[in-house]
Amino acid sequence: MKLKKIMTALLGLGMVISSVPAIFAAPVEQATGGCTGPNVLVNPTFEGDWYRQGGTVELSVPGGWAASFIDGDPIPGSAGKAARRPEIVVWNRWQASETDKALFIHGEKIVKMFKPWSPVKFALSQNVDKLVVGQTYEFSGWVYIDVVSKQMGEYKEGYGNIYNEAVGFRMGASKWGSGWLNEDQIRYTPFWNPGNTTDFNFKYHHFKYRFTATDPKQTVWAEFYSVYGFNSNGIFLDNFNLCAVNGPADAFAGGKIAQNAPGQDVTPVPGEMPQPTLVPASGSPAATSAPAQTGPVTYTVQPGDNLSRIGAKFGVSPFDIAAYNKLKDASAIYGGQVLIIPPWATKLNQAPAATAVPGATAAPTTPASKPATYTVQPGDYLYKIARLLGVDANELARVNNLTDPSKLYVGQVLIVP
Repeated sequence: MKLKKIMTALLGLGMVISSVPAIFAAPVEQATGGCTGPNVLVNPTFEGDWYRQGGTVELSVPGGWAASFIDGDPIPGSAGKAARRPEIVVWNRWQASETDKALFIHGEKIVKMFKPWSPVKFALSQNVDKLVVGQTYEFSGWVYIDVVSKQMGEYKEGYGNIYNEAVGFRMGASKWGSGWLNEDQIRYTPFWNPGNTTDFNFKYHHFKYRFTATDPKQTVWAEFYSVYGFNSNGIFLDNFNLCAVNGPADAFAGGKIAQNAPGQDVTPVPGEMPQPTLVPASGSPAATSAPAQTGPVTYTVQPGDNLSRIGAKFGVSPFDIAAYNKLKDASAIYGGQVLIIPPWATKLNQAPAATAVPGATAAPTTPASKPATYTVQPGDYLYKIARLLGVDANELARVNNLTDPSKLYVGQVLIVP
């Protein structure tokens, strides 16, 4: 009898595990939405560097972007329960399980913003410039809603039967440097939510917002909230775009501005947008410039080393070391293994056990060493190439007429500005 109960329980568990919802990833090739100009966002696909906002380990924000959030105060609908600061991670593909790899729809990195057991309200924003006043722009991005009420291993259960306005996502645009909490300054879309968006949870959506530029410099916003303290409240973000388009701006009927709420408004004032910064594992700021090298730099792994320690020695992200060396399992490095240090590392001449490879040709790291052209190699993407060449990624896209910088191909020859 006891054995029968155990077998019944195991069979029941098997049924539960078999009901794991599939991850509905968006197509890899993103529709441009009729763009007539280049993507003007900095680090739009999050493949670039990241920094710890305010020196906080849990706020690993993609370079060029800033996070705002409510922490310690309730939000409308949360029944007095305080919302909490999210955790933000620039997540690398090699860190993900085989199931979660489906979340990576472009390149090797995505942004994960989440918080367990607490209501949340947070936003990711970027200051943009060189807009044409009166021109219509489309702000778009792939957003995966990940609100989990129960989880066991790979099995996730969604929020179930909640009221439509309990969770939502929206996009907006404002004057350059407008504060997130000054919501009367931000022109928002209405919220996308379970009531107006099919299969809202556990699925990628390509959200779009068209607005007319009122100033050459503006700020764009992507905001999420959830009023219940679920097992996890979060979103994944990938492949954002801001480009000029033909046609009118969106005219939203019934859109409303949410009430102001206390919280942390860390949106930079004009001219103070954080720059992409490689942050060592210790959390101390990395140096801002790299000395010129005579050849690729290698590092021989010592006993007790891990990628975070090595990254701290050279002033480079451990994720970049893993990607540059094509490490399938970044935790499985071993003593005596030789790693190539990415040439954009900021402490190449300061780290011990670094050696220059005799006779090797250095990747160009300064404007003086730039070649006239560059041939795209396997694994390349725009921001990686820009860092190798020491040029601005947006300028590289402009001189090569790259209307979609994500669509590079091996063997493509780029003009170096």
